Amino acid sequence: MGLAFITSHTVLFHLSASRSKMVPETILEGFDGIIVGDSHSSWNDIGEEKQRCLLHYFRDMYRTLSKNDSPEYKQLFTELHSILKDAIELWEEHPESPVPEQSINKLQNRINTLA
Repeated sequence: MGLAFITSHTVLFHLSASRSKMVPETILEGFDGIIVGDSHSSWNDIGEEKQRCLLHYFRDMYRTLSKNDSPEYKQLFTELHSILKDAIELWEEHPESPVPEQSINKLQNRINTLA
């Protein structure tokens, strides 16, 4: 398991041969920030706020697309892919300030139409 700790000035890596939940539990004890990770179960009981790594989302979406060529999934894939890319671009446009609430609401409305 690889863990990366990133601030605006520092990056620290911790590598472990195990993916046991003991690794992040030990390393992240007392951490109260947002944890960005994959969907491995070792993250389930750690921290209050989590975000799944977008690269993992994209990989899973492409993997599913390669196994499911239904028109419905292709449409969902296209729309979700577009929303994620637009969200990334929006975040990149506002690196030092909060993303405007109106922009967030527009993305949320697009997500809601998929449900």
